[in-house]
Amino acid sequence: GLLFAVPTGLWFLRRRRLPVWQVADLTSFGISLGLVFGRFGCFLAGCCFGETTDSALGLHFPAGSPAWDRHLHAHQITALTSQSLAVHPTQLYEAAACALLCVVCFVLVRRGVRFYGQAFFVFLGGYGLFRIAIEAFRDDDRGLWLGGHWSTSQLISLPLLAWAGFAFWRGRAWPWPPAQPHATAIDPAVNAEPPKHEVL
Repeated sequence: GLLFAVPTGLWFLRRRRLPVWQVADLTSFGISLGLVFGRFGCFLAGCCFGETTDSALGLHFPAGSPAWDRHLHAHQITALTSQSLAVHPTQLYEAAACALLCVVCFVLVRRGVRFYGQAFFVFLGGYGLFRIAIEAFRDDDRGLWLGGHWSTSQLISLPLLAWAGFAFWRGRAWPWPPAQPHATAIDPAVNAEPPKHEVL
């Protein structure tokens, strides 16, 4: 969803002649917070579960859950077993990662960014890194490539990381670079392009 939402949102802002990267900065912590609630929903539904683990972080899901069903079909438990084996709660791992990104992006926007789009690219790069790492612990069916070593989400995260890295290397958002801020909190009216008026 994020892969299509980001370019669509940026295209819409550009089309409406809004300050693209200033608005993107303002959405960075909102998107992160939304992902937190989304992953809690995944946890309650039992989907997006992790691999089995003996660590103290392991959690059991009840009979009938996706994790229980997978372990049953793998002959790791029987149909009489009341819960799954202990698995990594990868949904909560990602929820915690997104909560951290939410706080970081919010503080960055409040204190002032070095360039418009900075908070957005912090979110994009941070989410890509966290997603690649957390995916390594997942065990649900989500599509695996390159010999089963990379998931679809990990492959999607690579261009997002490259995009964020390119923006930080330039010290400027890309595409449509706006004027540089002066270490001040974001004012959506600053550097906004004037709207076109119809000629009557």
